[in-house]
Amino acid sequence: MTAQSHYQVAPNITYLVQNGYEDKLDIYQRRGVTGVQPTLFYIHGGGWTGGTKEAAIMSVLPWLEMGWTVVNVTAVQNRTKL
Repeated sequence: MTAQSHYQVAPNITYLVQNGYEDKLDIYQRRGVTGVQPTLFYIHGGGWTGGTKEAAIMSVLPWLEMGWTVVNVTAVQNRTKL
């Protein structure tokens, strides 16, 4: 069985538009789940200056395996040039 057969993803949902930049999130959940599920909002590390939600996917897999829904968020980052 592949991960694709166990999980569904709603990718790149825009939750904030600021200064021409869109912040996005992905929602991962088990297929066939009905009812309320525990949910983890995962905000990747990077000190608000780097990193991506795509690079954090391995960090959320254990939560998916435990049956949680995961919202993987790109955090608002400092986009000011020094």
